[in-house]
Amino acid sequence: MFSVQQATAPVSTDTSLAVLFDGRPMIDAGIPETVRSLQEEGAIGPLTTVYVESIEGSTTRGPSRVASLTDPVLLDRLVDTLRGFLEQSGAVTADSRRRVVLGHSLGGNAALYVAAHWPRLFGGAATGSAALWWPGDPVQLSGSQVAAEVQAATGLRLWMQAGTAEDPDLLRSNREFWEGADAASLDLVHVEHSGGHELSAWRSGLGQALPHLLREPG
Repeated sequence: MFSVQQATAPVSTDTSLAVLFDGRPMIDAGIPETVRSLQEEGAIGPLTTVYVESIEGSTTRGPSRVASLTDPVLLDRLVDTLRGFLEQSGAVTADSRRRVVLGHSLGGNAALYVAAHWPRLFGGAATGSAALWWPGDPVQLSGSQVAAEVQAATGLRLWMQAGTAEDPDLLRSNREFWEGADAASLDLVHVEHSGGHELSAWRSGLGQALPHLLREPG
């Protein structure tokens, strides 16, 4: 279910945590190398990254992936499993301000949902090309539901990006969320880049998102 990239420095109770949805595509896209480079350059401190490769047997593509990232029951159970995994597998900080959850596309929706629902576990979220247009159904969370829950949450730090070459509905829904978040004075950095839905853009974005979200509080 999980792959773990440990911090380059020895792990301790001061080690930050990042949890990333769609773990296998993220690993294949070079995200671990980006994280290691950020640590080696001193852009971020010690960081343990947990890649969520599967949620209850989901595949990397297709209906089971969609279900795993949009069903709140499955996401609730994932967080319970994750909490137990973290308790058993080495020290990371207990400071939620240095625990973040990350995701691309529908994984971005899942990241926002988890951050909004478990503020004591995660203090921030980063998304690339969040699928806030997603219509949902009686079981699946819609993008508008996720957006409303994030806007109602308190204390979250957010970093989001989407590209000008995205699907028009995706770009529109992100812009609308950003506008509402700015009007509500949420702690949000949003970036509109010149590309589209490609993972290379997300990998580049994480090079900005992680230093921002994991900087020392205060």
